[in-house]
Amino acid sequence: MTIKSSMKFSAEKALDEGLLGLVLGERNVQKTIVAEYHDDFDRIMSEGEVDRPWQSFELTQRENVVEWIEEPAKIAKIQPSLRDFRQIVRNQSRKQLGTPLKILDVGCYGGYVFDYLKRYAFPNGEVFEYTGVDIDPNVVKAASYVHSDEPNARFLEADLYALDQLFGDNSFDIVLCSRVLIHIPRFQDAVAQLYKVSKSAVVTILVVSNTPILEKIHRKNLDNGVEIDYFFRKYSESELVEVAESLSADYRNIRGPSSYSTFVFYKEDVD
Repeated sequence: MTIKSSMKFSAEKALDEGLLGLVLGERNVQKTIVAEYHDDFDRIMSEGEVDRPWQSFELTQRENVVEWIEEPAKIAKIQPSLRDFRQIVRNQSRKQLGTPLKILDVGCYGGYVFDYLKRYAFPNGEVFEYTGVDIDPNVVKAASYVHSDEPNARFLEADLYALDQLFGDNSFDIVLCSRVLIHIPRFQDAVAQLYKVSKSAVVTILVVSNTPILEKIHRKNLDNGVEIDYFFRKYSESELVEVAESLSADYRNIRGPSSYSTFVFYKEDVD
């Protein structure tokens, strides 16, 4: 490597490491619930769609994601519903022994699910193929940088509402969408896209309550003053079942130990 190319590499590495802290690092964020709604959720959420507030990862995510990547035990403790996903993955992996499992993580935010799977679902070095997608290009770049030594992990910029245009039908054995559907409008359209690109199952992690509720939340980054309003949606089980039936999908609601549940849309029996 020449002196000039070495300097360029060092500059690019410094930029990536700086981006890593900016995108995935911990933030000092203040949260306030400013409104609560009990019906017409899609219309209300879509009113903010011009700004697409769910893209503002720097305010909807406050924890240090790099720590989750470096030590998956931390995310295993924070997000216990991932155990359900791990079990589904392991069961499907046994069914297709000899063929690497293809997994899509939609809204991957740093790609910490890859590290979780590597530690807990494939602890003996079993081969699997992981694709993480996110709508924010900086998230994709940061995730790619921190996983640059992982040959079976790739990260792409993608819009949840147009997954089939990027991948095509039945491209992945299992699709995960964890804690994303609580923030976005047009839930049925989103699930339909997840379902199209899945071959076996779509695993969603969201909040299921007795009564559907939509909260409008204001967050402010106390370090730099950036502010945003975004939505947090709690679903009823009947809503989820209705969407499953519209897709002619089998389903299962796995109640979690926290407020989050794992709702699975099956194309075939992977459990």
